[in-house]
Amino acid sequence: ALLLTGCSTAKPQEEKVPIELIEQGKSEYVIVLSESANECERFAAQELQSFVKESAGVTIPIINDRTVGYSSRSKHISIGQTRLLESAKLNLNYSVLNLDGFYIKSVGNVIFITGARDRGTLYGVYDFLERFFGVRFFNADVTKVPKTESVRLDELNIQEIPQIRFRNYYTPMVDRDALYTTRLRMVSLYGADVPEYGGTLYRDAYIYGHNILTLVDVTNEKIEQGMFFRNGGVGETIGVCYSYGLDESGNLLPGVEDSPVLEVIDTLKGMIEENPEIQYFSVTQMDIPTGCPCPTCVQRATIEKGGYTGILLRFINRVSREINRWLEEKGEDRKIKIVTFAYAWSVAPPLDETGKAVVVPDDDVVIWMALSHNYAYSLSDARQEKNLTATFEEWAKLAKEIYYWDYRVNFREYLWYMPGLTTLKADMDYLIEHHVNYAFFQGASGAATDCENWLGDLKAYVASKLMWNSDRDVPALIEEYLQGVYKDSADAVRTVIEMFEDNYERLRQDPTQTGFGIDHEFGYNTVTSKWYPRVLLTGAMRVLEKEMERVASDPEKSVQEREERKELLTAVLLTPQRMLLRNYSSYYLNDWEGERELGLKFIENCESIGYIWDIGGYGNTLESIKALYEEN
Repeated sequence: ALLLTGCSTAKPQEEKVPIELIEQGKSEYVIVLSESANECERFAAQELQSFVKESAGVTIPIINDRTVGYSSRSKHISIGQTRLLESAKLNLNYSVLNLDGFYIKSVGNVIFITGARDRGTLYGVYDFLERFFGVRFFNADVTKVPKTESVRLDELNIQEIPQIRFRNYYTPMVDRDALYTTRLRMVSLYGADVPEYGGTLYRDAYIYGHNILTLVDVTNEKIEQGMFFRNGGVGETIGVCYSYGLDESGNLLPGVEDSPVLEVIDTLKGMIEENPEIQYFSVTQMDIPTGCPCPTCVQRATIEKGGYTGILLRFINRVSREINRWLEEKGEDRKIKIVTFAYAWSVAPPLDETGKAVVVPDDDVVIWMALSHNYAYSLSDARQEKNLTATFEEWAKLAKEIYYWDYRVNFREYLWYMPGLTTLKADMDYLIEHHVNYAFFQGASGAATDCENWLGDLKAYVASKLMWNSDRDVPALIEEYLQGVYKDSADAVRTVIEMFEDNYERLRQDPTQTGFGIDHEFGYNTVTSKWYPRVLLTGAMRVLEKEMERVASDPEKSVQEREERKELLTAVLLTPQRMLLRNYSSYYLNDWEGERELGLKFIENCESIGYIWDIGGYGNTLESIKALYEEN
């Protein structure tokens, strides 16, 4: 039997009696949905029914709220906005739930699960299953559903509010599996928009990175006029002149009939009318290395510490003011927030030489900081990059609302053991303290969508819990994940993690060692051998290979179990193998045969688990590695 108790803080409305939800594999309860329940609420009821069936072996019927009346003695589980909830008069305050929060409450025998909206209700169902049935959603392939015969609950009075409004830890699994993302209570930036799962980020925020060219009409004539310019960049050669049509204070110049700012405003008006429920719209610069080189932009940029940022911010402020003035003139009680990047040439806050802001984001402008820090240290660590934290904190003072785009992937080497697991909690506390409403952790590259990202999946699990409640116990979450995914091989994987984390801790404590925690793409070379002793990499490989041998000879495991475990451990093994192979000649001088042998093993392991995509950026593909070791 399983005896579980919900938290209780309110005075009871009537005499407390235990809620016998499941008793000896039987239940008298029914799930009640509104007659007008939408796809997400119906799916929430189906998820509850399905997991209770899997756990307790009992099917709880789902019925329409028109078929039942309200009584506190009735054994009902009300999902979402039902007649039962209305009759119970619980006086719930949905405005405090930060969009995706929820309540789980009981009155007598009746259990209510309801969110600020349908997605919150679905999250409430998942919370109910996690609290009282022990269900755990570890990754897209592994869900833990403990078996039980009885579930008894005390009075329920639960309120859950996410500390970060929009939450995403981007991994290959998050990208390709919308249900997995939903079960972790994250909102996808790139994944499929499935109504049953409550939608993605785009339900609330029509935001895309580097999107301004989708909001304007670029022609050769306009380039010649100076509205746009040609420049090199990642997949794009056109930039926008953010000063064209605006004076140095950001006011519209009289007599200018066409300009980038006017085109953006006109385009956004159409998008806003087509999306009446969306509040956030992005206007983000293209991924090019510099701002506009025209004389006006250069002259204005030279007088501000933030350079081109002030020019961009005046442009964005003008868009925000004109859009919200237009809505007010239409008589609409609606505020639109414009989201823009602090990134690359616009990352520095627009300050003068004395540190005073020369322009401040309007209240309806959201600053989306895209920064990469030294992940061996938390954002709040005194050893963190001073320029980065100063930039973050200056923007947090200037902007009323902050989004954060964080790079937790080594673009040179996707399989590398990147630090950051043990600093996740401190980072989350820092983001919450600085009023970050959207946290996007890029834990994968778009080129790596088929990779077995074992470390990324672990970090996604831990981060998903911390983004909701940063007080969670990180070591307990890590152990829970390892036991759930790797089962009796958890000790081996934990040992490997501890070996890498201990190595980073050693580097942290050595004042002569700096620059080991950030991706090479952004200024530090983390893939050199000096940070990773040979004994670390060979030791990690031995631990995993020994565990694979043990599993392969375990008579208590079926053939299928052995194969599944081998695949999981192989995904982990790829990390130290690749790290050793990358710098093999630094560890072993003049040992081509040893390097080739390891290279062939690495290729074999990659192919055995279907890892056929890039090993890292810049042409660092599996095919290039095969060409090096198979043909020599």
